Amino acid sequence: MKSNSTKGVVYTPVEWAAWLLQRHGFYQAWLDGATICDPTAGEGAFASALVQLARRDGHRVTQAMLRRITLVELDPTALAHFSATFRSQERLVFPPENLLCQDIILSPPARSFDLLAGNPPWTNFTDLPADYKERLKPHFLAEGVVSKGKRLLLGFSRVDIAALVLQVVLGRLLNRRGRAAFFLPTSLFCNTAHAGFRNFTSAGRVYRPLEVVECLRPEEVFSGVQVSCCSVCFEMDMPVQYPVRWLQRDSTQEVACTAEPSGDSNGPWRICNGSNALAQPQIVLRPDQHPRQGINTCGANEVFLFDSYPDFLPPQFLYPLATPELWHGKRTPRRWLLAPYHPASGRPLSWSEIEAFPSLAEYLLQHKALLEQRRSAILQHPLRKGVWWILFGIGPYAFTPYKVIWEAYGRCDFRPIILSQSHGRLWQANQAMHAYIPCQTLAEAKALKRRLDSPAIQDALRQLHGAGTRSWAQPGRIYQILMS
Repeated sequence: MKSNSTKGVVYTPVEWAAWLLQRHGFYQAWLDGATICDPTAGEGAFASALVQLARRDGHRVTQAMLRRITLVELDPTALAHFSATFRSQERLVFPPENLLCQDIILSPPARSFDLLAGNPPWTNFTDLPADYKERLKPHFLAEGVVSKGKRLLLGFSRVDIAALVLQVVLGRLLNRRGRAAFFLPTSLFCNTAHAGFRNFTSAGRVYRPLEVVECLRPEEVFSGVQVSCCSVCFEMDMPVQYPVRWLQRDSTQEVACTAEPSGDSNGPWRICNGSNALAQPQIVLRPDQHPRQGINTCGANEVFLFDSYPDFLPPQFLYPLATPELWHGKRTPRRWLLAPYHPASGRPLSWSEIEAFPSLAEYLLQHKALLEQRRSAILQHPLRKGVWWILFGIGPYAFTPYKVIWEAYGRCDFRPIILSQSHGRLWQANQAMHAYIPCQTLAEAKALKRRLDSPAIQDALRQLHGAGTRSWAQPGRIYQILMS
C-alpha cells in the first residue's frame, strides 16, 4: 500500500480488508444481498477482498453481486489501477458505473447503501496542502467537526480529516439503520480535538459506535505506520450507548475493555478493563489556573531560542527555558528564550519601547523578514497590525511566580515539578513539549503538586490512550481529567 503524506493516504492490504469485512459481518451481509460502498476506495482493496472471500467459500461471483459494490475515489489513477488489476487478477469486469471518481467531502454521490466499509485518509488539518485546507475549512464547520473557525487555529488544527469524512458519509450515504466499518486512528475517540466528532451526529441523523477493536501493533496492519489505530463498527439512526465495547487486539489475543467519555458527553474516551477502574481525580482550579501550553515561536525558534546565554540582549527579556534535564534534578538553564513582553500585562512591547533598547531593536530588525513571513494562522491578525515580533502562548499567566510544570509530549509518565526562578528570571515552558498550571505562591504550588502526584492522574492519562504520543498530557487533556 502506498503512502501520500499530503492527503494522509494509506492503502489497506487486501487481507486486512477481508478481516474487517468478516469481523463486522459485512461479507455475509453482502452475500445475502446488501449493497456496500467504500467511500475512499484507493485501489479497491475492499472490493477485491469481497470477491476473494466469496471464491474462497465456493461462490460464483456474478455481475449482479458486483453491482452491489460501489467505489468512490478522488484519484483517477487509483481507480484505473483497480479496474485493470481487477480484470487481470479476478478475470472479471467491475461495473464502470460503480466506479465514481469524486471527492467524497466536496461532492458526495447522491446514492445510498446498506453498508459502508473502508479506510479514510488519516492526517491532521494542519498538515493538508494550503489550498485544500481552505476548501475544506467550511466543511469542518458545517459538519460540526469543530464549532467555530477559530478552533481550527487555536489547538484544534489536530482535527483529523478522517473525522470529517465520517461526518459527511454516514448520514448521507447510509440507508435507514445501515452500518459502517472503518479503519480509523484511535485519536478520534481519545483526543480532545475531536469533541465535535463525538457528537455522533451526521446530516441530522444520530449514529452509534457498536464496537472498537484496537490494533495494539498497527504496523502489522499497515506496514511502516506507527499511528495508533482501530477498526470501528457504527450503526446509523441509533443513539450512542455507554460504555462502548472496546477490544485491545494483538496477533495472539483480544482483551475486552469498555470505553466511556471523561467529563462531558463529548469528552475523550477512557479505556478501562476490569482491573483498571475509571479513574476520577478531583482537583478544583481557579479560572486563572487553566492548564497552559508553553510559549510558541510559530516557526521562529532560531530567532527566539538560544542554546547559550545571549549576553548581547537586554537581560530583562531573557528567560530560562525548560529542558528534559529539569526532570533529572539539574536546574542549571541549558537554553534561553527571548520574550520582549511586559510581565505585568503579558502583552508585547511596542516598537517605540523596543527602540529604547538598541541591541534588542537591532537584533529583531535583522530577523524582521523571517518573522513577517511566518505563516501561522494565529499570528495573522497581529502581523497585519505590524507587531511582527510577537509570540504565541504568552499572557500574565506566563509570568506568575511559580509554575507546576510537566512534560506533555511523547511521555508515558506524568511527573509534575515546581519551577520558579533561575538567575532571577522566571522559567518558561517550551511550546508543546511542556504544559503547566500557574501559581501565585509556593504554598499554593506545593499543594497543587501533591494533588497532581496522585496515581489517579496518571491512570486517567493512560486510560485516555495517549502514552508515548504528542497528546500525552497536553493542557486540554489535563483540564478534561481535572474537571471530570
